Amino acid sequence: MQRNRHILQNIQAGDFLILIDKTKHKTLGEPIQIQKIEQLEHAQQIHYVGLYQMRTVEFCSHIDLLPFASTASDLKTFYDDYRQYVRSLADANDVSAMLHFAELSYTWAFHGIGKTDTAMGEAKQYYELVSEQGQTAEHAQASYALAQMYLRIINPDYDAYFKLNREGNFQYYLLRSAEQGHCIGQYQLAYYIEYGEKGFQQDDEKAVYWYQQAANQDYPQALNNLGDKYERGKGVKRDYAQAVAYYQRSAAYDIVEAIYNLGRLYLRGLGVEKDEVKGRSLIMQAASRYYKPAQRKLAKLIEQNE
Repeated sequence: MQRNRHILQNIQAGDFLILIDKTKHKTLGEPIQIQKIEQLEHAQQIHYVGLYQMRTVEFCSHIDLLPFASTASDLKTFYDDYRQYVRSLADANDVSAMLHFAELSYTWAFHGIGKTDTAMGEAKQYYELVSEQGQTAEHAQASYALAQMYLRIINPDYDAYFKLNREGNFQYYLLRSAEQGHCIGQYQLAYYIEYGEKGFQQDDEKAVYWYQQAANQDYPQALNNLGDKYERGKGVKRDYAQAVAYYQRSAAYDIVEAIYNLGRLYLRGLGVEKDEVKGRSLIMQAASRYYKPAQRKLAKLIEQNE
């Protein structure tokens, strides 16, 4: 088993090669392609060619490759080799490797590679190890992954890992991910608190707080929902100018609901100078993307002008 950052050495025909995008993990990266080397003369070029076929970005400026090769006779053995390599780094307390190993195990459990129940247990174990170690983005990602596992995994094969105190553990890890700075976790927590779902107590002020945390990271849907809070005065003092500002930021990410909401405020001149032409244009834009409230509003506008 050999690996080298840029040049493949001692690779033989019949070896398998994994191509890794290192923009996602500092140490390991994300596997993006597996190829078998059929002819030895292709070994020095296959990682460049394969990457170019899968990516439209320039190789040198965006991607750092870590080729990982094995003399495995089949893909399953190759996966096992790669997984053991990652686990060796994880067990040396490399946080990035621990997270990556958890992600691999979780993915493989659903693809039926090896013993799926064991793989799911290992995914849960390593996510928990990462979650409890710190406050970085990697720790937050592990906490969020655990929250989603408790929320979504209902396969009876995995009940032993998730059925006990499912709702309580979901709440714990979602809150933990939000506190660790995971913007999607912050948004989802705000949403569940706003509507009193998934066992969270309804609280508009707390919802605003967590929407604000996610909005501070420019999470598009949180920007829209925070604008809605300011427009309606729920959990915060009503402020149409603030609502417009948040709708504009969300609309800049092409969130159709925000485009519609912004159009409404332009039509009424709330928080912004009244501009019926612009308001109607925004509503038409949202309606053209099959957003039902915008379609209904546009129908009323057309009826009023007839």
